[in-house]
Amino acid sequence: MMDLSRVVVLANGKGGVGKTSLVGNLAGEFARAGVRVLVVDLDPQANLRQDFGAIEHPADDDGDSIFEAAMGQKPLTVVKGL
Repeated sequence: MMDLSRVVVLANGKGGVGKTSLVGNLAGEFARAGVRVLVVDLDPQANLRQDFGAIEHPADDDGDSIFEAAMGQKPLTVVKGL
């Protein structure tokens, strides 16, 4: 069973409050410190995906796999090492 006692979630319904910048920088710092990091970008603007260099990556599907996983159509494909 996975230990979820150390989960960080950043969410805010208001736009322009720095969520994307904060998530990107925190994820980078946690990863640099050796912490395993999973970042899920559900924003249709895809700014975080762009910040991480995932746009034009071979696994970039414009969010189709996240949608299909959320709808129970197929398992989510995790892209590592961006």
